[in-house]
Amino acid sequence: MMRFFYGTAPGRLLFKALLGAGLPKWIALYLRSPFSRGMIPGFIKKHGIDMSGYEEGPYKSFAQFFIRQKKNGVQFDSEPSRLISPCDGWLSAYPIRQNASFEIKGSNYRVADLVGGADIADEYQDGLCLVFRLTPSDYHRYVFIDDGRVDVNHFIEGKLHCVQPIALAAVPVFRLNRRCWTVLETENFGPVVQIEVGAVAVGGIVNDVEKSAVQRGREMGRFELCGSTIVQLFKKDAVALLPRITAELTPDTEVQVKVGEWIGLAQSPKTPQ
Repeated sequence: MMRFFYGTAPGRLLFKALLGAGLPKWIALYLRSPFSRGMIPGFIKKHGIDMSGYEEGPYKSFAQFFIRQKKNGVQFDSEPSRLISPCDGWLSAYPIRQNASFEIKGSNYRVADLVGGADIADEYQDGLCLVFRLTPSDYHRYVFIDDGRVDVNHFIEGKLHCVQPIALAAVPVFRLNRRCWTVLETENFGPVVQIEVGAVAVGGIVNDVEKSAVQRGREMGRFELCGSTIVQLFKKDAVALLPRITAELTPDTEVQVKVGEWIGLAQSPKTPQ
């Protein structure tokens, strides 16, 4: 279906019309209703989800099942200099060029576009952009990557395009979609911009904490109803990915990671001002 919507001219026209008619809103209403409970067994089977690590139901709706909690909480690497993944998903990495832009799947992005024009883009020139693409079967809660402090959550209303690679190659999804960006003042990686990007049928990006001290591994927020993406921006020489990860990454490949997993190292640990 997504190949039709994004890979053909008639499909793109039809999908644009469906978005304009409020299709995501109607899908979200259904998935939050008790009528959607029947979808859960088939979804678990299709995606091969091991439910033994999650809290037991019954779930009142598919939406409640989608944001299910882990039984024993998130397990994470606690070594301060080690960068952990904020979520389950597929990781890709891109250099931020001197003009504070980077390219993903043929679409060019500027840092300023992602953060709604905020005057912080130049600070991330020559830095690193990490993209974590969550699939529908992933755990859709995400955590803070380090001790530190979180600033205000800035929500930007937008469209709800798919975040699968075929969509990324057709439209500049990350600067069009609904998103929320926050500056994390971390102790070991310096200031990090985190952007949560919504996708088709996502009912909301829910961030529970702002203007507060935070701890590594503490839940930061969650996505509701469908696969989504987290983008993180690091300043120059703030962090380096582990060799085992960079060895697998190319401009066209992703590496699967789990929430709390060690994926990189701080280059010069910093303390927030």
